[in-house]
Amino acid sequence: MKTKRAYAFSECLATNFTNLADKSFHSDDCPTLQKICFTVQDKNFQVNFGIQDKEKENQRNEAFTKVIDQGPIARDSYRNLAALQPELPREKTIYKTKKRINEEMNCAIPIFILNISNLPSLTPINGNSDINDQEIVEEVLKYIGKAGYRKISDILLFILPDLIDRHVLNPDNPIINLRISGDGRNVGRKVKHVIITCTILDDFTNIYKADYHYTILLYPGNESYELLQKVIAPMASELNDLVLNGLEDLDGRLWTIKPYFSSDWKFMAIILGFNAPNSKYFCP
Repeated sequence: MKTKRAYAFSECLATNFTNLADKSFHSDDCPTLQKICFTVQDKNFQVNFGIQDKEKENQRNEAFTKVIDQGPIARDSYRNLAALQPELPREKTIYKTKKRINEEMNCAIPIFILNISNLPSLTPINGNSDINDQEIVEEVLKYIGKAGYRKISDILLFILPDLIDRHVLNPDNPIINLRISGDGRNVGRKVKHVIITCTILDDFTNIYKADYHYTILLYPGNESYELLQKVIAPMASELNDLVLNGLEDLDGRLWTIKPYFSSDWKFMAIILGFNAPNSKYFCP
């Protein structure tokens, strides 16, 4: 009810502004009411008027969404912050922006869910977990026993235009030096994940930046031969096809893929196999 009254009050102010502006200014001055801010019982209100630029508004909301994700800032924390600063986008607006971005990215680079059975190495989340964010806990529990997989070809087709525009890749010499990396990681101290990423070795200025390492595979669990043998099968098949047949982009250009594998010794040995210490080439 308080919000409805605030909107009705804002409409009255807008009407009064128009009437007073016509009396106080010349018609050629074109006075415009942009926004008003007021407080009712310690609750801040801000009302914007006029035609909004949807493109600029989307860019602003995307910028806030990026900061919140990279922060990270929890939902309740941002809601409290937005209550103190009325010029900040509402939490509902951020949610809609996230949903829109996820839908657009899911169309460009679909995520496939791989079912993994018999996972004795998974670490369950229990009452002793040091993860306090309920969203993270629910998301991890949702994908226990499953792996997320994105096709390398979808990732490359999505980033190729930008790489060409930045002159990282040369269309006249269509060769992509692709590095595959993998490692285990801890989310807190209780939940373990294994992640496999790819990056473009030709992009020298950004090769050490996390934003330019693109996730191919992600699953909750430990680094083990049995698990990796199951989850990397689609990736290995696709990578073999890319190396043999190349990648055709949207312009019909055929790119040659040169793969490289890089990781720590444990992960590399699991992927490439263990050799006896007395073998000729015992180290991967």
